[in-house]
Amino acid sequence: MPRSQILWLSISLPSLAICAALGFKLGWGATGILFAAAIFPDVSLIGAFANVGKLRPERVKFYNLLHTVTIPVVLTLAGCALAVLTQNFTVLLVGLAWFTHIAVDRTCGFRLRAADGSIRPDPTSQNLPL
Repeated sequence: MPRSQILWLSISLPSLAICAALGFKLGWGATGILFAAAIFPDVSLIGAFANVGKLRPERVKFYNLLHTVTIPVVLTLAGCALAVLTQNFTVLLVGLAWFTHIAVDRTCGFRLRAADGSIRPDPTSQNLPL
């Protein structure tokens, strides 16, 4: 298993545990939000496959946008602030579930896509910069 997958495993397990704990503590509404936000990034896969394992080149940017950690990390941080200030956990739940989806994908070896729609090579297995 490449180093990057081990790293993502060490991130995804606690992230999954936090999602489960929040869903349990906050109830069914929160669990529904977590579930919806966790599957949201894969909206980019609907009708996107050109061949087995390859996306259509015109869908790569959308897939990569929804599978980059920047947006969910910003949502999670903003959600933490909102949760403290307003006791509303919605933004936190969305950001955390979205981030967890990406972490689990990376653990399973699903990385961002190259321009041709194939999965980009793992930089840790080819001595490339992370």
